[in-house]
Amino acid sequence: VYSNWTDPLTYVHESDGIDAAEASAVRLYPNPATTSVVVEADEMSEVSILDISGREVYCSPQAALRHCIDLAQLARGSYFVRVTAAGTATVRKLTVR
Repeated sequence: VYSNWTDPLTYVHESDGIDAAEASAVRLYPNPATTSVVVEADEMSEVSILDISGREVYCSPQAALRHCIDLAQLARGSYFVRVTAAGTATVRKLTVR
């Protein structure tokens, strides 16, 4: 997958043994989602959604700690939600049905 990201990334996968405190720092629900998704984080300066090819399809540069995203414009499939805070990014997988 081609990407022009320059941000340091942290990919959190539920079964990879990452510290529970780090994994819970970003909450994404419901997942899978149909009409909207809520992203919550202890700290968040930007939230974006990327399609499977890495193309940004949604971005909110001034995200609140609880951010509700309307998914009406997204096709069904797999996406990545990137939450940026304090110079690092955490990426979570999102399924849109």
